[in-house]
Amino acid sequence: MGNVFVGALCALGVFFLSYQHRPLPGYELDNRLSYGASAAAIGVALFPTAEHEAKPWTGEWLVSTTHLVCACALVLLLAYFSLKLFTKTDKGKRISDAKRKRNVVFKACGWTIVASIVLVVVSNIVDPPDSWHSLFWLEIVGVIAFGISWLVKSGIFGLLVDRASTASSAVAAEPAGAPPG
Repeated sequence: MGNVFVGALCALGVFFLSYQHRPLPGYELDNRLSYGASAAAIGVALFPTAEHEAKPWTGEWLVSTTHLVCACALVLLLAYFSLKLFTKTDKGKRISDAKRKRNVVFKACGWTIVASIVLVVVSNIVDPPDSWHSLFWLEIVGVIAFGISWLVKSGIFGLLVDRASTASSAVAAEPAGAPPG
């Protein structure tokens, strides 16, 4: 499963690069953070952890430390996207019921990511048996929570979208004189 997770992290890195292939005005912070998340995801995938405790300043230690730094940066950015960027609303704009529901999902996912970070720290202190693969499962939980958050943000599958804006954008996309529907 480790190889699948590495592949998923590489895919996540590519998605973050494509996230802003056509940057929108007013989303400069989102764009910069997505570049950082892309680099961090690919860094986590390409720099493995040490199989045993590595001696400081050896090649194995540097690779393992790079993995840890990239993993921390990635997970913190994923939480920030879910908790802060996805919940933003234009100033003065009325918040729809669907947006309120989306924000609940975003915050639940963001706090799940934060909880996975905290549990990784606890797991390192408690040192559970290796057979539990606790670090792997906690990383998976954080990435899946972000995936849910991102899917809801994208509006794919019509999940929690604003119905009025969907109908008005569909009408606006139709050529003049075309029958509605």
